[in-house]
Amino acid sequence: MLIQFSPIRSGSTLVFNILRFLGKNSNKEHYKYIFENDNKYIVTVRHPYNSIISSIMRYDNEINIKNIKFTLTHYLEQGGNHIANEDLNTSNHCILIYEKFYNDLDYILDKFESFFNEKYSDDIRNEIKIKFSIENIKHITEKYKTFAEYDPLTHWHGKHISRYNGQTDFSNLLNEEELSILKQNRTLTKIIDKFY
Repeated sequence: MLIQFSPIRSGSTLVFNILRFLGKNSNKEHYKYIFENDNKYIVTVRHPYNSIISSIMRYDNEINIKNIKFTLTHYLEQGGNHIANEDLNTSNHCILIYEKFYNDLDYILDKFESFFNEKYSDDIRNEIKIKFSIENIKHITEKYKTFAEYDPLTHWHGKHISRYNGQTDFSNLLNEEELSILKQNRTLTKIIDKFY
């Protein structure tokens, strides 16, 4: 079985749709990670501070201490605790780092070629790059006005891509007090140390 596991706002829907395009059905999970030797796992990871900020923005909420604390808890419950504490360094895990793939789909395809022992032609790669470009996804999702509106087949939803086009940068959006809340969280620090 192919399991796609990730914290929220880490590019998992993009990867889910690329897998679908390649004919691979995956079970997409945020809440629970259960390791089984026979499964293959695709894990997307984004810098946790940016995942949290992106999650706040998807609901058009103000970035402030209250919302950061609430969303931090939500992030940890929806995947953050698992990627911090589970051993994902085995041959049946494919780790995809958001900052490397959000604007470079060849990174995903190269990792998939190695993980699935497959080869993707230039035509397939080019089709994927066009179909799943940030511009095209923004066009597909513009009909959904809120995050609650979505396509149940593809999981694309409103506010899927923020005004930053995938380049949310916490260092430009948080003041020192807001940033200190995130820096004080040991689990977030563990994630950063593990993947960055």
